Amino acid sequence: MPNLPDFFRITPNQIAEALELSVGKLFQIGADPSRFYHPERRAKTKGGKERLLDVPKRHFKLRVLKKLHKFMQNHRLFSESAHGGVKRRSTFSSAERHLGRSVVCIRDISDCYPSISTEQLRLKLLSLGFRSDTAKLLSGLLTCRNRIPQGASTSGDALNLFLFDIDCAVAETCGDDMSFTRMVDDHVLSGNDGQRVEEVAEFLEKELLNNGLKVNQEKKASNGTTVQPNRQSVHSIGVNHPSKTRILRDRAKEYLEYAEKYVRAARSVSAQSLPAVATIRRTLNGYINYSRQADLSPAAHLSKLMAQGDRLVGNRLKKEKVTRSSKWWFSNGKRDRSLEFAEIWMKMNSEPNASSTRKFAHCSGKRTWPSFQVRQRNPDGPSVGCLQSKFHAPSG
Repeated sequence: MPNLPDFFRITPNQIAEALELSVGKLFQIGADPSRFYHPERRAKTKGGKERLLDVPKRHFKLRVLKKLHKFMQNHRLFSESAHGGVKRRSTFSSAERHLGRSVVCIRDISDCYPSISTEQLRLKLLSLGFRSDTAKLLSGLLTCRNRIPQGASTSGDALNLFLFDIDCAVAETCGDDMSFTRMVDDHVLSGNDGQRVEEVAEFLEKELLNNGLKVNQEKKASNGTTVQPNRQSVHSIGVNHPSKTRILRDRAKEYLEYAEKYVRAARSVSAQSLPAVATIRRTLNGYINYSRQADLSPAAHLSKLMAQGDRLVGNRLKKEKVTRSSKWWFSNGKRDRSLEFAEIWMKMNSEPNASSTRKFAHCSGKRTWPSFQVRQRNPDGPSVGCLQSKFHAPSG
């Protein structure tokens, strides 16, 4: 965990070297970073809440923000209590710190990112011990339109710096008999003494208020404090078990229903529905990867259902002689195989009497088969006529 002298050693020259840009160029970017962001837009969350998004343009994201995020991770510009936006930490690493506790207390910051201005961040960096030129540069690069942007890869880094001293103060107040973690704007306290947990929660709220941040009162009233044996969850992960994290029952049910939906869609797949089935498959794969991080989860059953759906689609594609590829669902933003195969399938279906003469339109990889001419013995002399192996592409 960095201390004040470590913060002071960070200079604009170090940042410029990491980003492979001149110091002057970085200060120009920090003076008006909105030029490198798309126009702001509003998006609704699953809960119906509206969020203001500031999405960086692709070249700025890759050439500046991604490198800046790596620089901040390498210099460990975050507290030990922070689990959001930190390499090798996640919601599960945060939840594991609160397993089997009698009382779990959660405090969420209301409108966190828009509440922190560029000047607030600069002053916070100065109070942490950053040099004035470094504080000015970082506060400009980490904000957009006078707020921490939602949608940038460095947003978590900016928030981790702004809440650094609060994290340290709360962790010190907790001592050894309580646990404290923070996932982005979710602060989680847990312990076996309910009164002490509430006292530390009040201290946390005062610290946030002193820094211009407010606690979400609606979430505090609905799920602010939970006590055993009631269901306890941290970042939507069950923590009642003394040593194992669990996928919540309602979420596990949702994932299983989605897996069954994939099997049904795979059973009746067609050229027109193939891209939609691929989208369902990719989403299901995300659910499986998420579930595997928990100690108790339906990940094994979800994987079986996904494999069943994969066989159904794969067999249909082979039967129609569209492709042998097992990754028909693959998409990386530049290429969508399901769209390619759907187009091939529709073209093949439009050809009259094509079923009897159809060959595979696509073969994954570059498989080839050797062709040999059999060695024959010349009765009048030694064996001759052996041609070298030739390789040719498969014809069917």
